[in-house]
Formats: sequence, structure tokens, C-alpha cells
Amino acid sequence: MIIFRVLFTLVSIGWWGRLGDVWGRKPVLLLACSFLLVLIKSANAPTLLMLSVLHGLFGGHALLYGTLLAYVTDCTSLSSRFGKFSALFAFAYVTAVMAIQLGNFNTLGGQIYPENSYPFMMNALVLTANLLWIATILPESLQTMGIQERRDIVSDFRAEFPYSFAASPLHRRSYLILSLSVFLYSLTLDFPYLKWAYEHLWQYKHFSDFAFFYALYIFGVTSIALVYIYPGSNRLLKRIYGKELHSLLYITKRLVQYSVSLDAFLALLVIAIPTTEPARLVHLFFNSVSFLFIGVIPALFCLASLEATQAGHTSRLTILFGSLAAIQEVGLIISTSFIESALHRLSSTGQLKIMYSVMAAFLILTSMLLGLGKLQTDVATEDGDDHVVQT
Repeated sequence: MIIFRVLFTLVSIGWWGRLGDVWGRKPVLLLACSFLLVLIKSANAPTLLMLSVLHGLFGGHALLYGTLLAYVTDCTSLSSRFGKFSALFAFAYVTAVMAIQLGNFNTLGGQIYPENSYPFMMNALVLTANLLWIATILPESLQTMGIQERRDIVSDFRAEFPYSFAASPLHRRSYLILSLSVFLYSLTLDFPYLKWAYEHLWQYKHFSDFAFFYALYIFGVTSIALVYIYPGSNRLLKRIYGKELHSLLYITKRLVQYSVSLDAFLALLVIAIPTTEPARLVHLFFNSVSFLFIGVIPALFCLASLEATQAGHTSRLTILFGSLAAIQEVGLIISTSFIESALHRLSSTGQLKIMYSVMAAFLILTSMLLGLGKLQTDVATEDGDDHVVQT
């Protein structure tokens, strides 16, 4: 299913962007809401596959996740873009946590058992509520255009590789840096699910009655940190460090570096502790502060949006973000393969040691890549003049 999403993204990312240019942003989001409401009436394997594709509008999957990011970029100013990215991504993460907590969708013979259909329906309802929320808070567009003008934009656009914004060698290099950064960091994105799975298994081994409430505490603290602490920190840091581009690059590097420091410390603790009881406390602390990791990906996508400042051309932005989201999905496939192999070969303590060590290594590589790379970005000033800022 993940491979299908990646292939479907590469084929249709431009089409969804054109649909937004012609119909407008909110009609596309509302159309997805209607699809989700129809899908919850049926619980079978094909329906689950369709929901998985539409789930990208707010759940982080490749195709429509890129469309959502393009809409945010097109409908927000530079001064508010980073905050919108972080807030939406944080809320999407909380949604994913809720889906994991409610349960998995187990199928047999193409059918979903009745006892497993409730989390499926709840997931669709939560996603629908998220889409309605986005359609409410986002303006239709920064630019007021008629239908014919939108059609003219679409008719003049041709989806091509390499992307139009990366025609020059400098922009091509910037896109390569961002793509590699997204890929390296995406290798860690499935680990929150793995951490929850290990804690769930551990608690069932020792005191099963407390397992569910223990997991709720972990994700409750994380959700509060994501929704309240992280967006506020973004606004504060952006005001302190001034210019949008320098602020974004600085925050991205610092988030990765702080995550590396925290992860390296926890990795050493987990490796050093021989028993599972103290390691469980370290594990709880790590989950509670894991909102630090959620800041890296929206910052990278926001940097990419500055690399292609083409307000009103959602088709081009969708191709940009859709390709980055596809790269992110490939990283998820690789990390999932690693997780599955580790589950069958190692004890729970050994799994934790490797898990934290690998996560710290990938974060270190991401930080080094952003620190050594150069990003070339066209930034529009408030008086309408354009200048190029190189960092």
C-alpha cells in the first residue's frame, strides 16, 4: 500500500495542483471531506485503500499531503507560513497518534471484522474534522483570481522534471540538499509508533491492566506539547531572529541539533542501563518530549516553499511538495523494513538500544547535511522587489 501511494503520487501530483488552481482550494478540501464521509459507510479492503490515499490530506501520506502543503504555502504570507506549517503538522501528528491508539485495521479475505471497523470509522471522522478545520482557517488564496485566469495559469504550466524552480545549478543543489535532508530525517519518523509498540508489549508482560493508561499518558503529554508549546516557540523564535529565511534555517538546524543532543543522551542511557525497569522511565521521558522532532520536517518543507516562491501557481508547488513527500514515504518504507527485521532478531532491550542509536545517527547526518549545505533562495520583499539570499 505504501509503494502504491508513492507511485500514485509521482503520477498525479500535478493533476491535483491543477484541480486546486481551477476549482479553488476550499472546494478540493470539501470534496475530500465528502469522500471520507461516504467511505465510513463501508469497511472493506478496497475502501481502506481509498481512505489511505485520501488520508494524505492530513495524515502525512504522499499524494495529498503534498497538496495540503502547497495550499498552505499559496494561502499564507511569509511571515505566517512557518507557524501554519508547524501547527498543521503537529495536529496531523496527534491525529496519527490517535489512529495508532485506537487500533490497527486487520483484514482477512478482503473484509474488516466488525470489532475492527470502529477505529476505521473514527479515523475517517477525525480526518474529516481536520479537513473542515483547514478549510475554515485558510483563506482561498492570497491572490484574487477569476476562473478564466486560473485556467490560463494551468494551460501555461507543464509538469516537468527537473522542476521549474530548480532550473539553475544553484536551485538544483538546494533541492538536492532539501531532498536528502527529508529522506534522512524520514528514516526516524516511524519510530514513535515503534516506541509505543515496545511500551505496549512491555506493559502487557509486567502489569497489563496499566498498559492502556500508560500509553494514554505518553501520547497525552506529547499532544499537549505539540499543540501548545511548539507553535508558540516557532512564533517566539521567528520574532527574535528576524528575517524569515535566516530564522527558518537557524531554527531547522537548532531543532535537529537539540534532537541530536537529546537522542544521543537517551541512546547512551538505554545502552548503559542493563535492566528494563529504569529503561522504561527513560523511554517515558523520551516520548513526552518527542515534539522536538516534529519541528524538523515542517521547517524543511517551509524552506522548500521559499525555494519556489510562486504564489498562485499551486500546480508547481504541488509537484515540489509531492516529490518531497514521496521521498519521505520511501524513507518510511526503509525504516519499517528495519523495524520488522529487528523485531524478529533481538530482545526488547536490544531493540531499544539499536532503535535509539540509529535514530541519533540519522539526526546527526541530517544536521551535518544542513550545516554543510548552501541554500539559494529567492525572497520577495514587502515593497515588491526581489533579492536573492544565500545562506
